[in-house]
Amino acid sequence: MKILILNTKSVNNGIWKSYVEGFNSVFEKNFSLDFFKNKYESTSEGTSWHAFYVDEEKNIVAGACSALPANFSADGEKVKMAVLVDAFILKDYRKNPFVLSQMYASLKEAMIKENVSMVVAVPNVNSYSYWKNIAGFKDAGDLNFWILPLNIGSVLGKHKWLNAFSRVFSKGAILVSKIIACAIDAAQPKYKYEPLIDDEFLSKRLPPSAYKRVAFKEYEFFYKIENEGGIKTAYLFYAAKNKIFKHSALNFAVGEISKSEKPDIIIYVGKIGFARTSLFKVPKKFEPKKLPLIFDAIGGNGKYADASDINNWDFSLVNYDVR
Repeated sequence: MKILILNTKSVNNGIWKSYVEGFNSVFEKNFSLDFFKNKYESTSEGTSWHAFYVDEEKNIVAGACSALPANFSADGEKVKMAVLVDAFILKDYRKNPFVLSQMYASLKEAMIKENVSMVVAVPNVNSYSYWKNIAGFKDAGDLNFWILPLNIGSVLGKHKWLNAFSRVFSKGAILVSKIIACAIDAAQPKYKYEPLIDDEFLSKRLPPSAYKRVAFKEYEFFYKIENEGGIKTAYLFYAAKNKIFKHSALNFAVGEISKSEKPDIIIYVGKIGFARTSLFKVPKKFEPKKLPLIFDAIGGNGKYADASDINNWDFSLVNYDVR
């Protein structure tokens, strides 16, 4: 067994084939090789970094984890971060509990050489304690869910007669939010740690092959429609007015999605730092799942200690699709 550290463009066809088969078997998915290549090459560096746990005798990838480079602002300074994704170990190779942390340690060494300052991740409930207690990540806090249930009966799976009332309520909520924005069109506050977003970033991160883009005058937003167990769900990834996340931009996006797509529910995951009635924050006990943001400050000589406070972060689906 050995651990290979490679960038996306250096991975040969044999490793790719085995990697895709292994990932799909573990997560019960059916992703193609093109899906992974597009994902790993649509970054600020045009590539990503990978740790592959390879069984040389059987010539298979028994495990892997990857890191997507991303440019962030840290207190006004441009820094290179990485989002850790797609970690897995095949079932027959899980006897050694430290394999995943060994892969990450090797990957971290490579990222330090690439001048990465911090690694962030949003692990699922099964791997959260591992990344914290064994791999050494620290908590920043949980990401929030914001929703507008247009058809509450369909979302609940019962009392469909409530849909008529929730549709009226949602239209009223959007209207009230628009009136508020006309008086005070608040913008997203500045946070200590926030992504650097420009047109190049958006074109790579949210390509038209996978996401819907709407641009009208000074407004722009990206979203995706998914069928979540029979519930037509619209996920909002990005909304801006003149390239700034503002109250009016959020209202425009929510209003247009509700009219054009007629979803059962609209969801935004991340930080909204201004008052609004077009989306409502989901109480913790009702969240569909926990989305913990964790980090490993591998550079900076201790100057990123305040990354442990979620109030210092602007992290959302536009950074990484953690659904």
